Amino acid sequence: MDLFAYAQMGNLEPIMEPNGIKDIKRLRGLRLMQFEKPLSVEEIDKIVYTQTKYSLEALFAWDPKYKCWCYDDRSSLYASWFLYKNGQPRWDRIHGKLRKAVKFEIKKTKRKVYKQYEIYNKYCGREDVLYIHTRTGGNNWNYFGCNEYLSKPWYLEHVDDSFDSTYCDIYAKIDPELTKSIIEEIQAENDAWDKGIQKVTAVEQPSFTIPYEKRILVKPDGTVLESKTELENKKEEIE
Repeated sequence: MDLFAYAQMGNLEPIMEPNGIKDIKRLRGLRLMQFEKPLSVEEIDKIVYTQTKYSLEALFAWDPKYKCWCYDDRSSLYASWFLYKNGQPRWDRIHGKLRKAVKFEIKKTKRKVYKQYEIYNKYCGREDVLYIHTRTGGNNWNYFGCNEYLSKPWYLEHVDDSFDSTYCDIYAKIDPELTKSIIEEIQAENDAWDKGIQKVTAVEQPSFTIPYEKRILVKPDGTVLESKTELENKKEEIE
């Protein structure tokens, strides 16, 4: 789930209809690719590293008898025998068919991550591309009839989310001239927020440190009561 794209849906949905983008199934988020920056190889490798951990944990949690993932103490103990705490495989304990399965899972995860971000990087900075995040990845693509997008004039390509394949990223071609006013409105709103935040952070906040040993109490008007006797005498006044 792309939470940043989800947060932008309210602002960016008006861009869709003027560009002929309608009836998107299970829409979950939008991004304007002109504001996106490409990820470096190092950043993508970090994603591969993290997702490999989850992929291998899921591999060892698979129960062939019931054909489902079982995340319980038994599966956690089983996984901990083959994986280090950082999720990387302990090759000295992995042999035979299991070793092949683990190697295949690592290779598959890396391929999925690189495919997703290779496409993402390709469209970064493009004014004429809209990123559409949906819950139509994997088998959902056919189940919800998303093949109809392929013949649309706005369709560029799509790729399943590498972390959760039930999600999908669709890249759509848009006309920058049709969406110029909407983008300017969004930019003006963002600038206003930035200026407001700068004003708030620029205000000098009063700060003071009170020694704990004095057992003091500060009233809302700033009056400081220091002694224990004073605290007891002024109790009713403060309340």
